[in-house]
Amino acid sequence: MQSNNSPVGTNPNWFQGSAVASGGPFDAYNGAANSYIAANFNGTSGGSGTISNWLGTPNRTLRNGDVFTFYTRKPTGTDYPDRLEVRLSTNGASTNVGASAAATGDFTTLLLSINPNLTTGVYPTTWTQYTITMSGLPAPTSGRMAFRYYVTGAGPTGTNSDYIGIDNAVYTPYVCPAFTMTPGGALVGGAYAQPYSTSLTQTGALGAPNYAVTAGALPPGLTLSANGTISGVSPAVGTFNFTVTVNDASGCNGSQSYSITVAATAPGAPTGASASAGDAQIDVSWVAPTNDGGSAISGYLATCTDGTNNFNTTGATPPITVGGLTNGTAYTCAVSAINNVGTGTASAPSNSVTPTGNQSISFGPQAGQVYSPGGTFAVNPPATASSGLAVTYGSTTPGVCTVSGSTVFIVAAGTCTLTADQPGDVAWNAAAQTQQSVAIAPASQVLTFPPQTEPSLLFEAGATFAIAPEATSASPNSGNSIAYGSLTPAVCEVNGTTVTMVAPGACIIAANQGGNANFDAAMQKTTQVMLLDTIFANGFEAPPTL
Repeated sequence: MQSNNSPVGTNPNWFQGSAVASGGPFDAYNGAANSYIAANFNGTSGGSGTISNWLGTPNRTLRNGDVFTFYTRKPTGTDYPDRLEVRLSTNGASTNVGASAAATGDFTTLLLSINPNLTTGVYPTTWTQYTITMSGLPAPTSGRMAFRYYVTGAGPTGTNSDYIGIDNAVYTPYVCPAFTMTPGGALVGGAYAQPYSTSLTQTGALGAPNYAVTAGALPPGLTLSANGTISGVSPAVGTFNFTVTVNDASGCNGSQSYSITVAATAPGAPTGASASAGDAQIDVSWVAPTNDGGSAISGYLATCTDGTNNFNTTGATPPITVGGLTNGTAYTCAVSAINNVGTGTASAPSNSVTPTGNQSISFGPQAGQVYSPGGTFAVNPPATASSGLAVTYGSTTPGVCTVSGSTVFIVAAGTCTLTADQPGDVAWNAAAQTQQSVAIAPASQVLTFPPQTEPSLLFEAGATFAIAPEATSASPNSGNSIAYGSLTPAVCEVNGTTVTMVAPGACIIAANQGGNANFDAAMQKTTQVMLLDTIFANGFEAPPTL
């Protein structure tokens, strides 16, 4: 007990209650009639003092859930307001209540105040029980509680303070109940590298529970919050066993063993899918996913689609060749990784590509031709493309031949080099050019040298005569002049178209026409004129001596 009354009266401390039989105002709540403790207005003098009488409990370990009950009352009759406080110190065995009437020392926590405003008609005039349940402590704490009879304007002549009693004060320590934690045993399973969350609950804790792992370990990447939520993302696969203990602010606790199985998943999506088109096929490449689902990647599935039809091929490493595609059709491709769990999410689509086929040209040997001005001939046999597409023709020797469509126009004699091309389309690549050579031979020239108008002449040394008729050349021809000569220079000589007699005999005259690039030289033609040196008497020539 401690009195901080100001000023100090004649009865400053708590005292043994007085029974009615002994002139007291009332009997005890139970037990002997005087078995209660009391305090009254004589704690201070005058009529304006302050009564601050302290009555402390023994030091003990305080915990949330502890219950403190007591009974109190004041006399009936004229009501001089009284006030009773119950205060708490968590400073161990301290009895520091301060030294002044207003001080509270270490007992700063007000647990209960009966008639805090010192109002008439509030403080009970019959034994009334009050209950205080300890709460708000962070943990079991060593400390004391104390009653404080605290009245201002008090004293024998004051308007406040009378007489109060306290009886049957009972401190009931909190008894930890059995804790039940749910769920029990195995918790909902998790998946590799996937968000996980589950909550633990309990019954039995006083106030807000606090959860903690006290044995074993959660899967890596998961944490247990104080409120019982297990969450996170685990980069590990397997079954993990651990124990969770839940504590409350009263120091009570309960534990439960748990396990969480983190299962492997299908792999994540590859990245960077790219496609390269070929002949009715596409080569697909990619970058492996960083997430293998917790299980080694065993292969990949490449899928190419035209928007309607899908074509799939599996492989271990890039590139994967997806075949059976239609040339000329656009496709995009995606790649999925595979592990022992299954096939993962597909990558983003690749670039769009269009397969195209390779084609070749068959172009057979061509028959030789003979030069003819303005002459033409058809490409035969024609060239064909393996794609079935039309072939176009050309000439690399325009000085010898030109081409229009499949018709070849002869320009000159020589080697005509024909080309065959197929440029391709959306389904076919351009074919390699194929060539064939055509020999265009020079044309022949044909001379006609008819018999001379005068097949025989009387020889006269040095005499001349003209070639008549002259030789002619069939058209077309080289355009070269026809040249004449003598095959019997001992009989005659030829200069131009004039023949000079040298001696009697057969004068054989030859006609020649030279060739050029387009015409061969004409085959020589001859004619003869007999030069006679004797005339028969009857006027006829003597027959020549052969």
